[in-house]
Amino acid sequence: MRFTTAVLLAATVACSGSDDPGGSARPAPMVVPLEELAAQDEDARISVRAQLRVRDEEAQLCQALEDSDPPACTGIRFPIQRWERAEVDFREASGGVRLTVEPVLLVGRFDGRVFVHE
Repeated sequence: MRFTTAVLLAATVACSGSDDPGGSARPAPMVVPLEELAAQDEDARISVRAQLRVRDEEAQLCQALEDSDPPACTGIRFPIQRWERAEVDFREASGGVRLTVEPVLLVGRFDGRVFVHE
């Protein structure tokens, strides 16, 4: 079985700076491997770079895509909600599948099961 190139397997916990100039500094954002995304704090904002696969209005963030007809997620994958808000370019594949043209960066929160795009 052949697989396409794996997408970037990292997520960044997004930390915004304090609005208070005298406030305490926050630590630099951590890089979190995609396989560790589920272990992140549910309140943390996460930036994820991955391929987005949509079929019948159900979407997944994919670690890699199987070279199949239609293309399927392989490896690590997570369902995503509110993906419609993302400004991304899709290409059409067979079987009603849409794929992002390239890996995309999405910001949201992860509840341990589903990534919710903001």
